[in-house]
Amino acid sequence: MKLTIGHFYPDLFNLYGDRGNLCCLKQRLLWRGIDADILPLPSDRPVDFSRLDLLVMGGGSDREQELAGRRLPALCSAFKTWVEDGGVLLAVCGGFQLLGHTCQTHDRVLETLGVLDIHTRWADNRLVGNTVLDSPLFSSPVTGFENHAGRTDIG
Repeated sequence: MKLTIGHFYPDLFNLYGDRGNLCCLKQRLLWRGIDADILPLPSDRPVDFSRLDLLVMGGGSDREQELAGRRLPALCSAFKTWVEDGGVLLAVCGGFQLLGHTCQTHDRVLETLGVLDIHTRWADNRLVGNTVLDSPLFSSPVTGFENHAGRTDIG
């Protein structure tokens, strides 16, 4: 078995090391006997979603989201069809926000892909700092760092 993993707009969305996450995903698939190709989908080229088994949409700053927002209307129809036909995606940070109806940055409100009933609004104060998750699923706490200004609402 071989999968094709699309890396959505790698020139804009790589804020949190998404290329590294893709390499990690590919290696984990290989350990399970599944080969994978990573297909970069740069923002200056058309996207053929039918070629993809999985789409990864990573994080980007407000500036990159605004640049992407200019290109999203041309993708909406094909993207929605792909999702409705069972397309699988992993969306993180700004990639997740682009799945909603609108995403407000500091300067403007972007019309986004519209596949989820969510809206992201900008806020003056950022959620910044270390986070700790204690869960019975892990033998020790899981730690991370949050640095985010948007607030995503359902509906």
